[in-house]
Amino acid sequence: MIGAYVKMILGAAILIFLIVTFTLWLLAQYSHIRPPLGLKEGRLLPCPPSPNCVSSQANPHDKTHYLPPIKFSGDPGQAKKTLLEMIHTLPNSTLVKDETNYLRVEFRTRIFGFTDDVEFLIDPDAGLIHFRSASRVGHSDLGVNRKRMEYLRSVLLQKLGQPR
Repeated sequence: MIGAYVKMILGAAILIFLIVTFTLWLLAQYSHIRPPLGLKEGRLLPCPPSPNCVSSQANPHDKTHYLPPIKFSGDPGQAKKTLLEMIHTLPNSTLVKDETNYLRVEFRTRIFGFTDDVEFLIDPDAGLIHFRSASRVGHSDLGVNRKRMEYLRSVLLQKLGQPR
């Protein structure tokens, strides 16, 4: 009697595991579709209401989405070069677009291949690098975009000789 119960529980657990794995795989396949991003009226697009996006152009009172921009002084070309060098050292990153003051990078997760889009807008007049980092699918990203951008921001500020 107990053996049948254990087999039933084990079978249900395997079925749930397979369903969850298949669902995650389907979502990852959908995340390969590149959304239309870029600048609108000289600004990065706003974050959606979901908590899987951070932006330096969000309202500073929005604790879910806002992170301060990256400050730099001096040559904006050197700031961009430093940013590009850093991006190329990060695992699972692909530079998708490189324009004068705009960069778009894709980051993929290792297991399922979920894609996050990260954009950078260099404002040479203000001495700021604005950014937006967002997951393509899902509601929560367990803080991955925020952690990535906090790390990038911290290291770039250090490399650019700016206080944190």
